[in-house]
Amino acid sequence: MTQTGTLPRLDERVVGAGTTVRFVMLVVLLLAASGSVLTPVLNSFHDSDLWSCELAAGADPAHHATDASMLVSTTGQDVPYQACVARYAPPPPWWLVVVCPIALSVLTALLFLALSAWKARRGRVVPLASMDPDGALGTLLTGLAAAAGLSRLPRIVVDPAAASVGALVFGRNRRPTVCLHGGLLTCRDTDPERFRAVLLHEFAHIRNGDVTLTYATVALWRVYLAAVLGPYAVWEVRALVDGPGEGPTAVPSLVRHVVLPGAVAALVYLARSDVLRSREVYADLTAVRTGAHLDGWAVPAPDTDDGPLRRAFASFAELWRTHPRWDLRRGALTDPAPLFGVRALPMFLAGVAATLINTDLAAYLVPYGVLSLWYLQLMALAPAVLVTGVVGISLWRAVTHAVLTGRPVPSGVRTGLWVGSGLAVGELLTGRGTGFGWLPVQPGFLVFLVLAGVVFSCWVTQCASLWARTWRGRSMRPVMLLSLTAVCLLLAAWLGWWQLSGVLYTDGVSYSLAGARAVLLRVWPGPAGSHSAALSVFAAVWPRLGDMFSQPFAMPGITALWVVPLLAWTVRPATGTPGWVAAAGVPGLPPADPLPPLRRVLGPGLLGGALSWVAAAVPRASVHIEQPGAQHLGNLDELIYFSWVFVALAASAALAAVLAGVVASTSPYRLLIVLVAAETAVLVGMAGILLLVWHPTAVWVVFVLMGQPAILVGALAALAVAAVGTTPPSLLRALPPGPRFGGSAARRRCLGAICVVALGVSGTLLASQTRRDTLQGGPSLGQQQTQQWAATPSAPVSAQTRAEQVHAWRRLGGLWLLQHAGSYSDQLGRTLQAADAAEHLTVSRLSRLRPLCLDFGQLALRASDYFRVPDPQAQTLWQQSVLQMLKGSRDCLHALDQQDDALFGQALGEYVEAHKAAESASTRVDAVLRAAGY
Repeated sequence: MTQTGTLPRLDERVVGAGTTVRFVMLVVLLLAASGSVLTPVLNSFHDSDLWSCELAAGADPAHHATDASMLVSTTGQDVPYQACVARYAPPPPWWLVVVCPIALSVLTALLFLALSAWKARRGRVVPLASMDPDGALGTLLTGLAAAAGLSRLPRIVVDPAAASVGALVFGRNRRPTVCLHGGLLTCRDTDPERFRAVLLHEFAHIRNGDVTLTYATVALWRVYLAAVLGPYAVWEVRALVDGPGEGPTAVPSLVRHVVLPGAVAALVYLARSDVLRSREVYADLTAVRTGAHLDGWAVPAPDTDDGPLRRAFASFAELWRTHPRWDLRRGALTDPAPLFGVRALPMFLAGVAATLINTDLAAYLVPYGVLSLWYLQLMALAPAVLVTGVVGISLWRAVTHAVLTGRPVPSGVRTGLWVGSGLAVGELLTGRGTGFGWLPVQPGFLVFLVLAGVVFSCWVTQCASLWARTWRGRSMRPVMLLSLTAVCLLLAAWLGWWQLSGVLYTDGVSYSLAGARAVLLRVWPGPAGSHSAALSVFAAVWPRLGDMFSQPFAMPGITALWVVPLLAWTVRPATGTPGWVAAAGVPGLPPADPLPPLRRVLGPGLLGGALSWVAAAVPRASVHIEQPGAQHLGNLDELIYFSWVFVALAASAALAAVLAGVVASTSPYRLLIVLVAAETAVLVGMAGILLLVWHPTAVWVVFVLMGQPAILVGALAALAVAAVGTTPPSLLRALPPGPRFGGSAARRRCLGAICVVALGVSGTLLASQTRRDTLQGGPSLGQQQTQQWAATPSAPVSAQTRAEQVHAWRRLGGLWLLQHAGSYSDQLGRTLQAADAAEHLTVSRLSRLRPLCLDFGQLALRASDYFRVPDPQAQTLWQQSVLQMLKGSRDCLHALDQQDDALFGQALGEYVEAHKAAESASTRVDAVLRAAGY
């Protein structure tokens, strides 16, 4: 039996360890990385001229290029660019990319089985019966297995050549094999406590389900090194030998391509070692709980002569070890507090892994044109679930330990900084937003990734502390799962937004103010003179807010962020020690500050919502809301009014957040309380304003166009207020107490109604977002939106690069267009000359020109669907020719249909102008190429 005082002061199983989720993250990272790493290798085996397509689009992929300029150049001409890629640089077959992770999984399974067979091969190990003729050892092992909680004794083999006093378990959870070292059998009589501890430790691995995950990860790691990293290294070395590309700025890209797979391998190995060390400590604790004595963990005397450098090196070397040092293991047995601590390295690695997984999974979709918001959102859900499981469980464990032991609850800021730093470093490793440079054009935007990690960690910490003080169930896992699901939705929305828009901001892409104004005036027509300032402000704010809540999970995530904590006020007060506290081995919860009264939490929100009604009612009488037409929602006056509605909702949310921040100035749940108040204000304000301006158009506009950004602004205001310091007590005493909600039953009914309404609003907005998945419109819609919305700083282009662009434009299709324009003009001239010679130059005699008129029109349409000429002067001339050809084709066909000689003469003049402009454009193209030596 375990002696008194040797058990941990707190049962480490009170909250799940989270090591399984960390194992899964490693597996997903390696599988996702395999496809993205091998894709360029696969592309190298077939002809691909993507470079020329980018040049023809006017991009500069070699000199002074950025992702922003590349994206705007290619997506702004997405129709010809996608056609060019499909013809000259098609991606590998989709099944070939999918086969990579499948093949990796199959090879991993085969190696997993082979490892067990190899470790148990004849010549290395012998059956236990050959070393235990009298069966005494088998009987002892059976008793230890039963004490460890195993239903039966696993297969036992012996490695007589191993002199160490240890053992090893391998195989899989359902069919494990325990290999006893020869030295362990020797100490059975000389050191029985050590023998017992070693066996119970190995049996604990079986009971904890460590065997399959451990060896599956080992097998996957080795397959990744041999089947993925090896071929990629050979391919990359060949690329380096061939040269860094056509410009000096290709060097950072090549270096990143070399470093990234190695960095992934190092990060995976570090994370794997950390998880295995944790598994060893948990197995030690399980062994002690099932009867092992602490004397079984001998601690060698430390070397007291080590200097700071040697200690630093030892700490660094410890990060790579799969087994912790003996002194650390013994310390965890006497005080399990380190198991509940949040270490920096796993948090940082979780952030890096989340970014890499998000990037790698998206890389499976983008080359094949799968750009649906829902597809990308679901892709972002995978890393969000993993990082939430890794970081969230660690924070819950730390908070639970602090609450049960009466220690200060961590703020979560330090953890958030490590997670956010990992997200930012992952971006730098992937090179998104950097083009061929070392850093993004606007690296300051990476700070938002760090802030996202801080917000995530602080919310999880405060929510865990809130529920640890109020929850009365037998296990913490239900409320932990509920809270982590809530924050996971918002994290998935954030990762999806960063994948689509955040990366572009880091690279210098911004919204065009003129484009936004044009869209607003088209949807809400009217004279803009008297509303110019308001229109400009709305055009600057609306696209950015709309972009942020475009992700399907954004609204459900924000709603869950304040609804889940609000539910804590519905829990009845405890009448004794909560079940989960008793299961942790603690007699009761230490005293703590009570929850703020509900009236102090909801009061600011109700007050702010009521004030928004007044603000919206003042200008309402002067605005007449019309029934929308087919092309627009209403007039510009309505837009200005609804903009005022948005300002009223946002201001009410900010006011509620400030008031709630004053109320909760010293509360450990400050962030949660201001979130509840701010979003309650928006919810109440929307309800009242909808009644005030009831109209089918107004319902949709207030609910969707203005309500969604107001909800987002409410959340941002709450975050800003929560980051501010405490409030003077005198101001707190001056606040009104707020409305009362009656007894506990009335309070629960009120909170239930608020939560139901909030979830209903969120679900309705989610359904609306699903219908407005704007990325499903194909290349033409993407081209239109980029031309209309995107604005990037212009970069100078050298004469050599301009010639390369023009040459690619000419070679991939421009020459064909120029030649056919000249050929059609020559054919038209010959036909007219023949008719003139035969004195048949009348419309009635030239009906055979109809096919040629059609050809001119088709050529003009085809030219419109091709790239713009990368040279501005040539493009101006070519655009004039295309327009004249298109107009001449229409006038020619109408003249032939109507027998109109005058209109036919006008068409001939347009053809002449088109011919002149085309010849001038061709001459300019030739001049650019000749000047560059072509």
